[in-house]
Amino acid sequence: MDRPAGPYVYEFADFQLDARRRLLRARIDGRVLPLTSRAFETLLYFVEHSGELLDKATLMNAIWPHAVVEENNLNQCITTLRRVLGESRHDHRLIVTVPGRGYRFAGDVRMVPQTSWPANDAEAMKQSPAPGADAATPSIASNARRFPPVLWGAVMLAVLLASGLWWTLSRHAADRMAVKPVAPSTAAAPARHSVAVLPFVNLTGDASKDYLGEGMAEELINVLTRVPGLKVPARTSSFSYKGRNTDVRRIAYELGVGTIVEGSVRSAGKQIRITAQLIDATDGTHLWSQTYDRRFTDLFQLQDELATTIEQALQRKFFGMAPLIVAPMPPTQDVEAYQLTLQGYSLVERADEKELSNAMRLFEQALARDPKFARAYAGIAMVHLVSTLMGKSWREGYAAAQEAAQQALALDPNSAQAEAILARLADERNDSAESEAHYRRALTLDPNDAQIRGDHAVRLAIVGQLREALAQVRAAYAEAPTNSWVVFSMAFVHGIAGLDSEALKYANLASQLGVTDPPLAWIRGWVAVRSGHYADYDRYLRAALPPGAGAEAELARASELTQLVYAAVTDPTKRAQALRARARLYPRGSRFESGIAASYCAESASSYVFLGAIDVAYDLQLQCIDQVPAGLDKVDGGFNPWGPRLRAFRQDRRFHALMARYGSLPFYEKYGPPDDCSMQAGHLTCQ
Repeated sequence: MDRPAGPYVYEFADFQLDARRRLLRARIDGRVLPLTSRAFETLLYFVEHSGELLDKATLMNAIWPHAVVEENNLNQCITTLRRVLGESRHDHRLIVTVPGRGYRFAGDVRMVPQTSWPANDAEAMKQSPAPGADAATPSIASNARRFPPVLWGAVMLAVLLASGLWWTLSRHAADRMAVKPVAPSTAAAPARHSVAVLPFVNLTGDASKDYLGEGMAEELINVLTRVPGLKVPARTSSFSYKGRNTDVRRIAYELGVGTIVEGSVRSAGKQIRITAQLIDATDGTHLWSQTYDRRFTDLFQLQDELATTIEQALQRKFFGMAPLIVAPMPPTQDVEAYQLTLQGYSLVERADEKELSNAMRLFEQALARDPKFARAYAGIAMVHLVSTLMGKSWREGYAAAQEAAQQALALDPNSAQAEAILARLADERNDSAESEAHYRRALTLDPNDAQIRGDHAVRLAIVGQLREALAQVRAAYAEAPTNSWVVFSMAFVHGIAGLDSEALKYANLASQLGVTDPPLAWIRGWVAVRSGHYADYDRYLRAALPPGAGAEAELARASELTQLVYAAVTDPTKRAQALRARARLYPRGSRFESGIAASYCAESASSYVFLGAIDVAYDLQLQCIDQVPAGLDKVDGGFNPWGPRLRAFRQDRRFHALMARYGSLPFYEKYGPPDDCSMQAGHLTCQ
């Protein structure tokens, strides 16, 4: 194949493939077609070996050269490629299966100059479909800006917490994934003075000792973050690669760093062996490597020595001067308390009732050895928070979580972890102003924590500060493009903002990263409503009910009412029936038994806005709040009325009172009103 002069791309059928920029485009309209990293590698190998018969072993060795993976990984890549390339189940015109032997790429591959490609990759990405989108996705995305979003605030925040709570549940889900996709075109450009620390690999043969490698990497991050002028991604960014067989150069590209620290941990009896290496991400060469053999009781001294050695190597590499040593401070003087706490956090991530109980026991044992160990108190706060989301009494759970988080902060005023927990607890009390104060403090303490920033963006979106929310969540994604919680936050915030093609793209990406259906169903439901796909919306509404939530009856009447209302939107003769259903399905004076019941009530109220029945929407919305028993003390429902079609709803004089009932006014008074609104003499007015 003759190569053109200068940069070139591969061209075949209706597609162009740029190996250097790792992009696949449609030739007709220039759309970028997102692919997972491994799917892209598979397609590139096919294209470079066009016409050759490739057996599965050859393909797997080429795509996963340094790892043992299951054959299903290759099958998934090929299935993804066939969907993206437009092949049907019985029409394999490009990737041909040769039964019993392998595959052959049958496309007519040509090399063409790169100048024929559109110049603006960012604009092209905006038009690209989501990876893994089903056949209905293009029709929904094509109507992305026809309708404004109808959103459910407090209930969604609870769902977000339950499905991606900080680094815990998202990391646990991420660790199960053999391959995780990323959008390369959005990754940050490598910073010259930068290093990412990956979790050290556990080579003990005992999975319960993963905490050793994670603890070593986390302490290194804490130390290196203090080096002036050095960029160090937070653990929420680099730890999302745990268990993945990703080339370090790829990791560095996605995290925007120039250097990588990786290592391994072995232990036997009272001995521990740590191997660490510093890698230049531009070419994969080793800058430094060392093995340390120590006793467990010398763990902190080992961390100090390792951190100091890495600092010296980085200072010489980046700054060309004598090393500026930042003396690390051990989190506790008791090594046993430290290990107990690491083990506790490892169990919390499994989000299992039994494991949470075991984690609590470990944190309490750590505090018995060191009563001033702030991280152990933060761990106890996390256990209470996760337990509450799994069904424990919220009043008891959140009170205990609040007390433990405050104790952690009293012992360590610089704990971003404790501040973030307090922010989430304030959210659950519908205290947006206090939550915002804690989020800001947490991000001041740890500006590189992408999950805290993504969580903050969700809160800003719910209160209507969409422009700032988009800026925050995009910054979080630039820091951690493979973190499942951050990707989900991208989908959620873009969904609230009405950017439906982006919302669907990131929702599908989050699904591939292990996020479960219930929270993603809400996002897809918003898009369905805005595009007029009301039947699809009802399907997503049903899928949004978390397993074991015990609210099937509430779901049934919410589903019935929304079906009636949306049928009346398209058929005015059904309007009277839809209006009468409000009193029949939601009689006055009844009481909800759970927060999710109130959520579905508020969900029903929001549907009346699309019918133009603003009075009914307000009346039912306030009833949803009034019918929550005093014992619950909070409302897990509501809707976020930010969008052009809801302008009349926001302009109504009752809007101020509704926002007061949801506890948003103190936030607006202190931190500014929603986009396109104003606060005058304490009164919220929207245009």
